[in-house]
Amino acid sequence: MKNLINSIINQAANLGLSNQNIIDAKELVEYNERGIALELIITQIYEYEIKINKLFYKDIERLAKKFKMEEEHYSFLVELIDYRLNLK
Repeated sequence: MKNLINSIINQAANLGLSNQNIIDAKELVEYNERGIALELIITQIYEYEIKINKLFYKDIERLAKKFKMEEEHYSFLVELIDYRLNLK
């Protein structure tokens, strides 16, 4: 799980999430608060309407399920999927 959350954080950075949010998420992972780090990434990606690709969404979904997070807490990110990003 630690590898997956770190991958999600790195992907979020590449997609344009702010450095401060990335630092905060990494700190949460260091303190074994991976679920809260995931929530932070989800919330901030949505708040700033950062376009995501399908792979990023699938990684979010996979980790959310491992944390037993209800779908309603991340499924709204589907609105932000830009299928053109998958070509890069």
